[in-house]
Amino acid sequence: MKEHDWRDPALKAFGCAFGDEPRYALLLNPDPDPILFHLPLGESGSWQCLLDTAKEDGVSEARLSAGASWPLAGHSLTLFIESRR
Repeated sequence: MKEHDWRDPALKAFGCAFGDEPRYALLLNPDPDPILFHLPLGESGSWQCLLDTAKEDGVSEARLSAGASWPLAGHSLTLFIESRR
């Protein structure tokens, strides 16, 4: 991201990948409308959802391939871990 991106009121959602072993992807959407994210590409080929605050209990069984789209619900946070299998 560039500095002007941080100041753009139209850009409300945020996603980042961090860590080496394991690697995580954190997606945040403070807006009431859902937004489509694309999970990072990686060596393993898949991402497993650890937490999805759009679910009442926070549990999700979602497993997605690297680069796959994820419709992040409004007012939610999702945490993925890269699967090494």
